[in-house]
Amino acid sequence: DGRDRPVVFVDYADDGTMLAGGDFDFRGTGPARSIQVFRAQPWEMEWLGHKHPDTVDALKTAKEFERCTIPGRRLSIWYNGMMEACNNADKIMKELAK
Repeated sequence: DGRDRPVVFVDYADDGTMLAGGDFDFRGTGPARSIQVFRAQPWEMEWLGHKHPDTVDALKTAKEFERCTIPGRRLSIWYNGMMEACNNADKIMKELAK
């Protein structure tokens, strides 16, 4: 409906899995589909300040998000799974409050 609402997509990805922003062929993973729903392009995603293709490993270790950089499209992707999201609810809530 056009309102700017933040979204955190919670997924679990094995180490070595490409980030959604690095999944240029859109292999059909949930995160890759989520950026399509937001009409974002892979190069419009960033992780820990970087914008080049990589795997989920560093994000999982840092317990951080891959984020869309398009103003007005506040999509964040969490790759550590639901249990870690629950254990880090403060990070999830902070991300939704941005």
